Amino acid sequence: MSFVPGPAERKPEPRPPVDYSQVKSVHLIGIGGSAMGNFAGMLQDRGLEVRGSDAGIFDPMRSNLLNWNIAFAEGYAGENLSWNPDLVIVGNVVRRDNPEAVAMRQASMPYASFPEALGEWLLRDRIPVVVTGTHGKTTTTSLTAWLLEASGRSPGLLVGGVPTNLGRSFQAGSGDTFVIEGDEYDTAYYDKRPKFVHYRPHHTILTSVEFDHADIYPDFAAVSRAFRLLASLVDPQGQLAAWGGDRRVTDVLDACQAKVVRYGLEGDGPDLDAVATLQELGPQGAIFDLHIKGAHVGRFHSPMAGRHNVRNATAALVTTLNLGLSVQQAQQALSSFKGIKKRQEVRGVV
Repeated sequence: MSFVPGPAERKPEPRPPVDYSQVKSVHLIGIGGSAMGNFAGMLQDRGLEVRGSDAGIFDPMRSNLLNWNIAFAEGYAGENLSWNPDLVIVGNVVRRDNPEAVAMRQASMPYASFPEALGEWLLRDRIPVVVTGTHGKTTTTSLTAWLLEASGRSPGLLVGGVPTNLGRSFQAGSGDTFVIEGDEYDTAYYDKRPKFVHYRPHHTILTSVEFDHADIYPDFAAVSRAFRLLASLVDPQGQLAAWGGDRRVTDVLDACQAKVVRYGLEGDGPDLDAVATLQELGPQGAIFDLHIKGAHVGRFHSPMAGRHNVRNATAALVTTLNLGLSVQQAQQALSSFKGIKKRQEVRGVV
């Protein structure tokens, strides 16, 4: 079945061109959000002058921006752009009538969405590993990055939570991969396509497809079209690892021209390419055997509790093994994963 674009897949309105190689200063409208604030930190790490604004900026991002010495204004006003930055990055919380959005258009300032700028600055010369789906994105993104990091691959990372092993939500990394949490929410007021269309997916994980974001998608069919678009964008030389236990996931896979690996627990469904067979499962995590295409790969210990987290671990393993990790590297890295702060985080035993 060929992909047929819907309203959320149409190209954005025309804008002034952006020469990213010449950008030295950036203003982020909506800097208080998790993704935008962390992106601001990454841009500052690249040597850019970074400022921003938001209606209100609260902890933990407020403290982060202060610690990073990034100047910000609380409240939107056209005057916030009086310093004439080379580029304005527009968050998806920003409406067309936002005073700063109006001011940048009137002044013909170059502007871009967060996903577009991320794709241009941080993903163009890397191997993007894009983790998508209705559930499990943050955990699977963090785990995939940790498997690579603990194996000496130094990946880039941008994720919505804080991986306990790494201590913060982003890192530039020096390796060839960049792991990113791929959101299906819309890009900007002028570009209603999902954010992940800008991420140049090479290796991709699709954990689940369910109806979500009712303010953006009118029905499940629209959500399914968005993930079908994602599948169609995966680099033919890459890989799409998709949970094989739900037809809502597998129904979008025929749009993919890359290698598709259907993963899951034993019993999740027919035609699984990568199967995790549980040996032990309890509050301290899981021990499971991994088979790919019928061949036994190895036995793995995951410290994360729950069958869903075994699926997440299987997706991360299928992806990182295909990126060149050895089985031993993956085994050691997985067993040392400490999870995500404020996600199934054990704070005490009573």
